Amino acid sequence: MKTEITAIAQKVSNWKLEKEKLVDSNWQQQDEAAKQIDSLEKKLVEIQILKLNQFKTDPPVEVVIEQSKKRCAHYSKKDETSSRRLKILKAKKVNSTRLNRKMNIKTIERLNPFNHVKFHEATG
Repeated sequence: MKTEITAIAQKVSNWKLEKEKLVDSNWQQQDEAAKQIDSLEKKLVEIQILKLNQFKTDPPVEVVIEQSKKRCAHYSKKDETSSRRLKILKAKKVNSTRLNRKMNIKTIERLNPFNHVKFHEATG
């Protein structure tokens, strides 16, 4: 693989040098040299892509994108449920604190049953 890549790269550089030499000559030769350079560069790119795919063990990009979409959807569902749970817990906590305040007032009144007596004594 490496020898093919280096050989094609060498051919590309040779054709580029040839094209530079042909600046003063007719346009047909320049056009032919440009076509040769383009075809060789395409071959070089194809070989490099094949080389990359040969040693590649990762899944294709499309599969990775689908997996990440599924993962994001899964986490967003989790976030929704957890936020719903948090809201419920907060509501319960608020309700329980209100109840605790009421209970505290009731327990204070129950512990000191003469509160109303003192109040009446002070007024009357």
